[in-house]
Amino acid sequence: MSVSEPTTVLLADDHPGILAAVSKYLEQNGIDVVARAMDGHEALRQIQETQPTIALLDVRMPGKSGVELTRLAARCSPRTSVILFSGYGSRGQVVEALDAGARGFLLKNLALAEVLRAIQVVSRGGMYVDATLTGMPDGPVDAPMLTHRDRDVLRLLASGERYEEIGRDLFVSTATVRKIMFKVKTELGAATATQAVAAALRHSLIA
Repeated sequence: MSVSEPTTVLLADDHPGILAAVSKYLEQNGIDVVARAMDGHEALRQIQETQPTIALLDVRMPGKSGVELTRLAARCSPRTSVILFSGYGSRGQVVEALDAGARGFLLKNLALAEVLRAIQVVSRGGMYVDATLTGMPDGPVDAPMLTHRDRDVLRLLASGERYEEIGRDLFVSTATVRKIMFKVKTELGAATATQAVAAALRHSLIA
């Protein structure tokens, strides 16, 4: 996306109140809400038609689920990044969402300012997972061997930070963060940062 190109968003949720509140807030903050949908079939039609930058989709909707829509959107609108949101969340849900190709996962009780931040992060090519879903308990004994620093990097990456920001937070260089991520992806058998976060969640390394 070029610097001048506006961020366009499609919102899909079967609760009119949520659609209205989120749409109003995003539009007040410079986001172009190009379409709204209240079921999965309508959401898919609107994604095909409007090709939005971001599709913010409820996990559970009539017609098609958010996860199913994530897979379909990748085929009919490759430029669209999907963020899923749900009334409740679990590690399993987040892993399923990221495995399907989603770039973010939010809980509906998140402040609207954080929803806006997630959209901004993902529209820049990052990813964003609700912080309440990325705690850091010890992983199971047979989990891949990641250090505390490796886990810190993954947790910050999942919260929407870029490599430069992670480096500043952890007092290391951007080059060091890249080396850590290369090692982490190798250890987890992941090709991308998104896949690495999904694998870490699957093994209870960051949630």
